[in-house]
Amino acid sequence: MCKTEQDVLNIVKDTEVSFIQFWFTDVLGILKSFAVTQSELEEGLTEGMGFDGSSIEGFARIEESDMIAKPDPTTFQFLPWRSGDRPVARMFCDILKPDGSPYEGDTRYALKRVLKRAADKGYTLYLGPELEYFYFESNQAPKIIDKGGYFDARPLDMGGDLRRDTIFALQDMGIQVEYSHHEVAPSQHEIDVRYDEGLKMADKTMTIRIVVKEIARQHGVYATFMPKPIFGENGSGMHTHQSLFKGDVNAFHDPADKYHLSHAAKCYIAGILKHAREFTAITSLSGRLLNDPGHRCSMQGQQLLVLDKVGKQCTIQLLTCVITIHTLFKISLDLEQRLKLWIIRVQQIINIWLTDKHHLHIQWDRFRLQ
Repeated sequence: MCKTEQDVLNIVKDTEVSFIQFWFTDVLGILKSFAVTQSELEEGLTEGMGFDGSSIEGFARIEESDMIAKPDPTTFQFLPWRSGDRPVARMFCDILKPDGSPYEGDTRYALKRVLKRAADKGYTLYLGPELEYFYFESNQAPKIIDKGGYFDARPLDMGGDLRRDTIFALQDMGIQVEYSHHEVAPSQHEIDVRYDEGLKMADKTMTIRIVVKEIARQHGVYATFMPKPIFGENGSGMHTHQSLFKGDVNAFHDPADKYHLSHAAKCYIAGILKHAREFTAITSLSGRLLNDPGHRCSMQGQQLLVLDKVGKQCTIQLLTCVITIHTLFKISLDLEQRLKLWIIRVQQIINIWLTDKHHLHIQWDRFRLQ
């Protein structure tokens, strides 16, 4: 919609935007936001807006708390639930230090660094996620709204209207949805979006999460991306289709190879497998994922690689048991307070694992999600 700061100023003035929300994400994957008025927007675009970084989880200590949120004008979009007269818009922000240099703990900057390393080698990363989540009657208890299963339709699938309105809202924000459907577990649903460049898709996925939740709220229900809300039923994950391109050429595809995989694709897979433990330490912190037989991933397979081969289209899917966006340090859990406790305890649990596996099961069970 916009390419420059002036484009943003023009459209805000022409459409009489009342508030512009500045969005960014903390290291736990929680979306943060504050709003500025039209009169303060120009300064915010050119210089950024200061805030207290020590109050944001994992950002900074009190003695180095000054941070600046500088919006990216290319991410300007109207919020569909704040349309009409005096609409509200949003932009994603890069987090800077007071001297204007990027803050190393900014998750968006962390992804930019990785993408630049790929770009220096001539690669562009494309991602296509499949987001799974649950609808519940409220946020007080996991009471399902339907008993549908995989690909079920009415009357078993009672979330069709919710997904429909969600998709319309996403399309209004420039997010192309490929398809949606009921998932395996009761009251579980999935939305799949068209692939896009890595940073754009990271921003889009954070947007999808809040749109899903907001549309659900408007319908009087609660949407959650927590990984395992119902014991004995499938949990939610996120298949992520991944591909590297050099120009218009899929760098993963090799028609002469037995599996149609290029050397670069095999190295990419090897890198994921090599760092599987580091992935899992961040993406699968929930003890319920480890000891619940109803989860699709086994303990030995917290991450699954699936190769998609359709003609010259060759992508790699990575299934993790918890959604991760922007970087491995952004975790899409709704139980932030308990997550803090798990982070403190994780090293202790690893040590227990090395000495007493039976005791480990007991320890994890203490932190089972209720």
